[in-house]
Amino acid sequence: MSANVVVSIHDVAPCTFAVSRELVNHVQRHGIRATLLVVPGPWGGESMVPGSPFCRWLDHCQQEGHEISMHGWSHTAPDNGGIGMGGIAA
Repeated sequence: MSANVVVSIHDVAPCTFAVSRELVNHVQRHGIRATLLVVPGPWGGESMVPGSPFCRWLDHCQQEGHEISMHGWSHTAPDNGGIGMGGIAA
């Protein structure tokens, strides 16, 4: 029996570049392609800059068969005790 799996990685942005790259590497090791939900606008003090290492990495991910999808323009830190950036783990 074969199974299908859908993997989406949320909040892919310059400020989450390191952990996003770890997650993509992990799914790739298992032969899985993911949908990367990208936040291109200002978040965590950074925005996407054409030609930056982050943008070149996104291009590479797309060439490897991952789907790139916009996930809103920016995010704001939760003021209601939500997990925020501290809750992102690989």
